[in-house]
Amino acid sequence: MPIVDNISIHKNPKAFLDYILDKKKNNDMTYVTSLNLNAYDTESAVKDLKRTFEMFDTKHSFTSSAGEEKSPVRVHHYIQSFDPKDDVNPELAHAIGVEWAKKCFGENAQVIVSTHVDKGHIHNHFAVGVYDLNGKHIISNYKTLREYRKRSDEIARAYGCSIIEKPKHKNTAKYNEWLARQSGTSWKESLQKTIDEIIMRDDILTIDDFKKELERRHYKVRTGKYLTIKPPGKDKAVRTKRLGDGYELEDILYRITHKDEEISKARLRELNEMQKEQGLYLQVIQVKLYKKKSKTVLYREIRENEKLLQFLSDHNISSLKQFEDLVNETHEKKTELRAKVTAVKKKTEHLKEQLDAAVDEKEKQLYKKLLDDALIESHELNVQLDEISKYSDECRDSYKLYLKNREESANEIRDEYAQQEQQLRGNTKKPTADNTVGEKADERQWKRSHH
Repeated sequence: MPIVDNISIHKNPKAFLDYILDKKKNNDMTYVTSLNLNAYDTESAVKDLKRTFEMFDTKHSFTSSAGEEKSPVRVHHYIQSFDPKDDVNPELAHAIGVEWAKKCFGENAQVIVSTHVDKGHIHNHFAVGVYDLNGKHIISNYKTLREYRKRSDEIARAYGCSIIEKPKHKNTAKYNEWLARQSGTSWKESLQKTIDEIIMRDDILTIDDFKKELERRHYKVRTGKYLTIKPPGKDKAVRTKRLGDGYELEDILYRITHKDEEISKARLRELNEMQKEQGLYLQVIQVKLYKKKSKTVLYREIRENEKLLQFLSDHNISSLKQFEDLVNETHEKKTELRAKVTAVKKKTEHLKEQLDAAVDEKEKQLYKKLLDDALIESHELNVQLDEISKYSDECRDSYKLYLKNREESANEIRDEYAQQEQQLRGNTKKPTADNTVGEKADERQWKRSHH
């Protein structure tokens, strides 16, 4: 399951090359291949990349960025990571990396492939010159990255590796942050771990509890549209949404409430057949995210599907027809109200014209009163229209999400549903580990409601 990400190197390419060519990481240069340049050591690689770069970019130096208003990309850095479950050995990982580099960048590109084997997961690093030997400018953007990932998947399949069909996590880290994470010195990664640890504590039941605990540890916390945290000893604060999936304010609120627990069996028993299907779908994606750490599921999806389940339960929806009727009914109400708002608006404009044209004082007073009444009616109708529009949109969006879930996971849900049905019908005498989880969730919910 190779995952490909890209980080553009704008400054100090030597430090980057020092890192990927570290002999302690690539088994004393055993797993290093260079295409159209020498990579015996960093100095040789810098010399060859510098020569090509400065041949075709006459405005910038390869190794210096002093005084530049906008620093150009000097080297493209790609990372290709392999899932330990695939049991890929260093030789195979390196072979896949070299084949991928040739297919993506062409026979004239200057590329270094260095396979790192010093950690729990094998991964390839690629240094790619921004110009090939013929002066072709090699660019990197979302479009090219999608294409490169596609080619990586094709090669992986050919070698028998698994792939992530729909990866949703995006790599938004800048190079310095990435390098800090590799060396274990990233304060943002440390902040993520602190947030994770605080969220999972049983005594953290609200966002205020969360803030107070951070402040007790000398973090500065600011909430508004975003949650912003400044660690002790740091000059800069960071919006938590920039830490990645699971750290937006809404995600943190959800995680505090649910503690990364799956939907309980006790709750599933209370649902009708249609709701139970959605509950089981929610459970499937919760397991993927919480236990398997899958990159195909985001916390936002967990929240959306929890909201959908609550919607089905609140409206006691038990069939697709009932759901469709609700969507159509709310849409019709919105259409009717919109027509009334338009009619009253025209009436108001007509009354204004009559008021302006009136000469007699009594006539003016009459039209003024009628106009005031029409304006009040207009305001009330607009308030009703706003409310029914929001409700109609909620119904429509919930319906669309339900259909999407149904289409994407019919087979997976059907199998899971059959297994859960057997357990729900038969395992009521003795508490199991799963039942205990459900009881803990129910107990935590009671604590929240009495906090």
